[in-house]
Amino acid sequence: MPDKLDAQIRGLGCGFVPHCIAQPYIETGRLVVKATERMPRTPKVNYAWHTPARGSLGQALSWWLKQLSIATTRSALLNRH
Repeated sequence: MPDKLDAQIRGLGCGFVPHCIAQPYIETGRLVVKATERMPRTPKVNYAWHTPARGSLGQALSWWLKQLSIATTRSALLNRH
C-alpha cells in the first residue's frame, strides 16, 4: 500500500486507496478525490459451523444464528454506516 500511495502522489497512476490513508494527502491537495462510475458491489457472505454428533448447538452459536436471522443485524454488518 505505501508504494501504491507513493505512485499516486507522484502522478504515476490512479486507483483506490483507503480513505483513512488518503485523507492527509487529500487535505494538503497532494491527492484529489474523483467520482467513479462503478456499480456498488453487493457482498456475498456465507457462514458455516460444525454440528456435533449429538446434534445440539451451543448457547453462543444458537444466539448468533438467531441474531443473523434478523434483517436489521444483517444490514448493520453488511452496509456502510
